Amino acid sequence: MILSIPAHVGGCMAAALDPRGRYLATGGNDSIVNLFDTTDWICTRTITSCDHAINAVSFSYDGEYLAIASSGSYIDISATETGLPVHRIPTLGPSPTTKIREGGPPPSAWLTIFGVGG
Repeated sequence: MILSIPAHVGGCMAAALDPRGRYLATGGNDSIVNLFDTTDWICTRTITSCDHAINAVSFSYDGEYLAIASSGSYIDISATETGLPVHRIPTLGPSPTTKIREGGPPPSAWLTIFGVGG
């Protein structure tokens, strides 16, 4: 083991590195998303806007936003630098996704959300 960081009660279920290499986002069964600074490996931000266990996290192409999928019927979009919620996308049922993919800069930007569940 190279590095172990206590991050979540009940285990880490999702992780993503931002495209700029500045942050590691982790999401857990505790419905919390932590953003770790990759230089010092300290938690610099905690996002608590989700009400359910986190299934997936994914950064936008420029690292400005973080998409957070949970076992609730929504996907949350938060600003990376502030951790504040920007938008909530409703889904058709619980456990909306197991993978989030994001592509290209605007105007061709797109977000694809797919997986199993409800």
